[in-house]
Amino acid sequence: SRAGVLTRVEAVAGNCLCAPGQAVAGGELLVSAYTDFGFKTQVTAARAEIYAETVRQAVCVLPEAEQIKTNRTAPRYAVSLLVGRRISLFGADVPEGFYEKETKTRVLTLPGGFSFPLGIAITRICEYDTREEKLRAQDAEDRLLELVQADALRDMIAGTITGCSVRTERSGGCIRLHASLRCEEMIARMQPASLKEAIE
Repeated sequence: SRAGVLTRVEAVAGNCLCAPGQAVAGGELLVSAYTDFGFKTQVTAARAEIYAETVRQAVCVLPEAEQIKTNRTAPRYAVSLLVGRRISLFGADVPEGFYEKETKTRVLTLPGGFSFPLGIAITRICEYDTREEKLRAQDAEDRLLELVQADALRDMIAGTITGCSVRTERSGGCIRLHASLRCEEMIARMQPASLKEAIE
C-alpha cells in the first residue's frame, strides 16, 4: 500500500517475492498466488504479514486564536408539561446573548411498557460569553501533532509511529504544522488474483 523498507516478512502461503531490508514501491507485488515450477504452475491463496519502515508527510492547520467560553451566570432550569403539546410551567423566557440548552424528557410509563401521552421536560440553560485567546506556540504545536499522529494511526491496519520531525509557521491568522512521521507499519494488502489459462 505504501513505499518503504521492509522490516518483517511473514509469508504463510504463496510465492514470496520480497525479503527484509528490501526497498519496495507502493503497488508492488510482494507475495504472488502463482508459483512457477517449470512444468506446472501452482495457484495458492497468498497470505502474509509484511511490515516496513515508511515516511508519512502531513500538513495540519489551526486558527491562531480560539474562542473561550466563560459562564455568565449559574445554570438555570425551565420546566414544561407535555400533554399532547408542550405547556411551559416556568423558566421558559429566552436569554439574551449566547447560551446552551440541554433538555431531558420523562414520559409516564406503566408496568408492561404502556406509555401515557403525559410527561415532563426539564431544560438546563447555561448562559455564557466568549473571549478570543491566542494560542501559545507550544500548545498549538502539541495539539496539531496530536491530530496528525491520530490520523496516521487511524489510516494503518497495524503499526506504530517511531519518530517525527515538525516545522510550524504562522501566516494569514493560522498556524500550520508540517510533519514528517517515521513509522513501522503493515503495508501488505490482499488483492484478487487474475486467473490464468495456459494455452498450448
